[in-house]
Amino acid sequence: MPRVREAQPNPYDARFAGLDRQGMARSYRQLARELHPDRNFDDSQTTERFQLMLEAYQRGVARF
Repeated sequence: MPRVREAQPNPYDARFAGLDRQGMARSYRQLARELHPDRNFDDSQTTERFQLMLEAYQRGVARF
């Protein structure tokens, strides 16, 4: 029987929790600049972190 990998909690969900729409947009822009793969081409995990941040932002925006 194959092992089921438990889903890891997204560390960026907490960053967007409790913010209004403007606060979320401001936080998203800041994180996008920091984590964008084009700016961090020497870091192999940048793309994964950027995707996690984007998913957390989309879940946060869906609340409105």
